[in-house]
Amino acid sequence: MKADTQLRKEILEAFKGEPGFAGTKIRVSVRNGAITLSGRVPTHTEKYAFERAVLRVPGVQVVAEGIQVDRPAPHLRADEEVAALLARTLCSPPQGWADFQAIVEDGWVTLQGEATSVSQRDALVKAVQGLAGIKGIYNLITLAAADQPALKGTLERLPQRTAQAAELGGDNDEAAAFLPL
Repeated sequence: MKADTQLRKEILEAFKGEPGFAGTKIRVSVRNGAITLSGRVPTHTEKYAFERAVLRVPGVQVVAEGIQVDRPAPHLRADEEVAALLARTLCSPPQGWADFQAIVEDGWVTLQGEATSVSQRDALVKAVQGLAGIKGIYNLITLAAADQPALKGTLERLPQRTAQAAELGGDNDEAAAFLPL
């Protein structure tokens, strides 16, 4: 087994002999024969070229590959582009979304604000999901109290519903599932 310093030296020499490696800053560390690569490259092709170059060095058996590719996926957009699309979406009538806010960070959209109805909230989320170039959505939209009378009525009928379920057979969840709200 080669000494760690000798193995590292041979790997760095292998990099020098490869076209396209000039100017790329890949760190190589060797510990007890295990090679660790780290750094950043612009393409997956370059990343794999470094891997292949290391594996061609005699004596290399184990590689921990930590090279990162800088180039974003082609379907993603810069945060500034996503923010511009969101601004147009939020401000376009007749949806009534001007009172909502959005934050874009690393391709993720965080929606904030208070919706007047579940359907308004869902329509906004659906519209944002349809925008090209986002990774995902954090939905922090709350519902205004104005949309809660239906929920209040359901909660008020809950004791009555529980009593009806008891009449139908005690703790029979199946019977309770068919009771009207």
